[in-house]
Amino acid sequence: MERLNDMYNNMSYDDNEVIIRTLNTVLEKHSESRSIYVNLVYMVKLLEDLNKVNKRSDIEFIVDNIKSINNFNDFKKVLANIIDQDMSIYKYVFLMCYCRSLFETKFVNNILYTKPEYAIQQVLGKEAWVIFLSSFKKCEYKYNG
Repeated sequence: MERLNDMYNNMSYDDNEVIIRTLNTVLEKHSESRSIYVNLVYMVKLLEDLNKVNKRSDIEFIVDNIKSINNFNDFKKVLANIIDQDMSIYKYVFLMCYCRSLFETKFVNNILYTKPEYAIQQVLGKEAWVIFLSSFKKCEYKYNG
């Protein structure tokens, strides 16, 4: 964490470098048996605190979007705003990772699909997130929560 803190406060590193290092840290911690969602929530709190001292626009964008998610409708709004963005821009990658982990932690069991093709995909073992993204783009799901 100290390395991330030092990197964050060193303005010679751009926002993308800070964001990718943060994601790498989350994945390293995940291998220590904590969930990705728990690690992301922790890192967002850390980034929020760091951003109070040293403003970074991409970090502020991430924190503001994540703090705006209080329920499934808020989740849908954030996802709709980032789903078609350029994923070579790490602020969108970070938000997409957060949305996926939030979906898998809180919402996955409350999604009902309106077309049988999604149930078939589930039976065939396709990942729930991939199925949801397909249905999300076409509005072929319902949230039952």
